[in-house]
Amino acid sequence: MILAGGNGGASKGLDNIISDHHDFASVVRYELKRSERYCSFVSILTVRLDSLHNRLMRKFPANPVMADDFVAHMFKAIRTAIRVTDIVSTIDRDRVGLLLVETPKEGAVVLAKRLSDHLSDYFERTGELTSTVKPKIEIGSYPDSDNSTVERMLEDFTG
Repeated sequence: MILAGGNGGASKGLDNIISDHHDFASVVRYELKRSERYCSFVSILTVRLDSLHNRLMRKFPANPVMADDFVAHMFKAIRTAIRVTDIVSTIDRDRVGLLLVETPKEGAVVLAKRLSDHLSDYFERTGELTSTVKPKIEIGSYPDSDNSTVERMLEDFTG
C-alpha cells in the first residue's frame, strides 16, 4: 500500500492510495525521468525496521489484526513527519520506502534525522523501542555521484 501526503495542513482529500510497492517503484521511475528531464532533484529513503514484524507477531500471536493496527499507526506517525508531496510505501514487512520529489540529498538527510527521531519517539511511547527495533535509513538521490544507490533501491522495491 502506498500513502501519499502528510499532515502539513492539507485536507485528507489529497491523500492517494496505490495498491503495492511495485506501483511505488513505477512512481519512483516516473519521478526519476521527470527529474532528469527538468534538471530537478529527487530523493528516495528506505527505512529499515529490523524484525519489527516478527516482534509484533510474537507480541500479538493470537491477534495479527493488532500487529497490522500497530503498523497502520506507525504509518500515521511517519506521515506527520513528511510533506504533502512525499509518498510512503511499504516495501515488505520490515521496510518502508519514501519518495521525496524536488528534494536534494541534503534535504533527505535532514528528513532522515527527523524521521529517525520521530520513529524512535513513537516506538518509545508505544513500548516497542528495543535493541531489535530501531530505524535504519538509507538515502539515494538523483542527480548524485552515486546513482547506483538509486538503482539498487529500485531493485529492492520491485522484489
